[in-house]
Amino acid sequence: MKPIQFFLLAFILFALVKGILKYRYREMRTFQLLFWLVVWVGAAIIVIHPDTSIFLAELVGIGRGADLIIYVSFVIAFYLIFRIHLTLNRVEEEITQIVRSMALKQLPEPVNRTSDYRE
Repeated sequence: MKPIQFFLLAFILFALVKGILKYRYREMRTFQLLFWLVVWVGAAIIVIHPDTSIFLAELVGIGRGADLIIYVSFVIAFYLIFRIHLTLNRVEEEITQIVRSMALKQLPEPVNRTSDYRE
């Protein structure tokens, strides 16, 4: 086994333990844990047996194993960016609702939107 494989396996093990601890402390849902378990176990298999990526690449019609890894990494990265985008939009909407509610509670008198302001 090459030194880079030891380094990568140590990182993968760290990521697995971190994910399991986050799940244990209820900071991660079951689906998220399963997703990351599949990703990290798959990465460990490819690190231990690099020819696996070549076999999988040929199976799906891609020339090299490294290309397959890059394509899959891009898909996962774009999916995660999309999820972060959706989460940020939801958080922005929740903050807007909270701020709006707090502002309305702090008004000295009720706002009458139908009144005429001519003097």
